[in-house]
Amino acid sequence: MPMPSFTLEQLAQHVGGQIIGPADITISGIEVLDKATDQHLSFIRSAKFAEQWCDSQAGAILLSESIPVPESCSSRSAIVVEDADLALNKVIELFAPEKLCPQPGVHPSAVIAATAKIGKDCCIGPHCVVGDNVVLGEGCILHNSVSLHENSTFGDHCEFFSGVIVRERTQVGSHVIIHSNAVVAADGFGYRPSEDGRGIVKIPHIGHVVIGNGVEIGANTCIDRAKFAATVIGDGTKIDNLCQIAHNVTIGRCCLIAAQVGIAGSTVIGDGVQIGGQAGLRDNIRIGSAVKLGACSAVMSDIPDGETWMGVPAREQSICGREMVAARKLPEIVKAYKEFTKQMKSD
Repeated sequence: MPMPSFTLEQLAQHVGGQIIGPADITISGIEVLDKATDQHLSFIRSAKFAEQWCDSQAGAILLSESIPVPESCSSRSAIVVEDADLALNKVIELFAPEKLCPQPGVHPSAVIAATAKIGKDCCIGPHCVVGDNVVLGEGCILHNSVSLHENSTFGDHCEFFSGVIVRERTQVGSHVIIHSNAVVAADGFGYRPSEDGRGIVKIPHIGHVVIGNGVEIGANTCIDRAKFAATVIGDGTKIDNLCQIAHNVTIGRCCLIAAQVGIAGSTVIGDGVQIGGQAGLRDNIRIGSAVKLGACSAVMSDIPDGETWMGVPAREQSICGREMVAARKLPEIVKAYKEFTKQMKSD
């Protein structure tokens, strides 16, 4: 499908920006600077990329007003905006391919329990299974091979992609997106030694999962049911691919959790928390609101509101930074120490 085209003036009006340089340019796509051609719009997020603009073939760029224009680029075309990242999002929407929405209805191969209640204008694709007493809100889309288990409830306008499994007694809000092969409400990882000490006994998990409104869950992510009570994902939280959320975890509103994060059982996370990729959080700790965790952090203790932690084990950013600087100097310190001890012995 060919990309739409827009004049630079149309794009500037759309993002509320001001044109500098030639304005008689037609843009037919978006590309990074080093791959852009004269028909592409590109973008500059920081001053360190400004010189690359001069050497690029980009027809025009989005430029944050805080970034000075290099003198060598003064004849190039740009749309100056307050924030190039936010403006880029608006432009991407213009160039996004039209989404093909399935027609409402139930595919003949889908299996719908007689006791299930399906809302108006839902689309249920091939080989989907909707279990007993499931309640599905209006305008929901189930792509092929989605399985919704018994006694689960779903709000309006949810979209579940191929292979999603939502186990029994789950409560899901409205406008929730779950990507392919994610599993919600499988049994938590709970075991104990057998009484005779010769084996391992599975601990029953009789709780459920509660997912708020506007949540998005990435592909192959797993959110386990609670041992009792609920595992909770707050409104507006976004979880990336390949994450593991263990039993009885509570995650607050509008959190961002990057890929391959693991959160162990009964940990409580506040609102607006950002967790970098591959971070690991131990069980039974409390993470305050507005906390930021660096990628690959190993979090072993509670964190107060608003702090930034990183490292293994994770500690406050400034402390970790000083330790990293000191660690880089260790070879010099060891060398100086050896020379000192050698000098002491010779004396």
